[in-house]
Amino acid sequence: MLREDERVFTSNKKGVIETPLAVCLRGRDLNRVPSHSGDPRLRSKLIQASWSAIRQGGELREFFRTVARKHPRHLGPRVAIVAVAHKLCVRASGS
Repeated sequence: MLREDERVFTSNKKGVIETPLAVCLRGRDLNRVPSHSGDPRLRSKLIQASWSAIRQGGELREFFRTVARKHPRHLGPRVAIVAVAHKLCVRASGS
């Protein structure tokens, strides 16, 4: 039997993991937008982990900067941090 926190990360669709932040897909689906369903505390922790990851430098910092540059100045960092959180989510899922 799955614990409550494990049910958040399971799905009956092959290749899809439901998370509180967004749907992590194997591959890109540009028509999807992040879902705000799920535990807001866990979503907040994923965003905090993303900020921490980009402060460490490396690949995720460059990814953050690239995404942020593609959006208007007032939206860039917010869009980019969600993209980094999504990338972390995909990596954690093993996809």
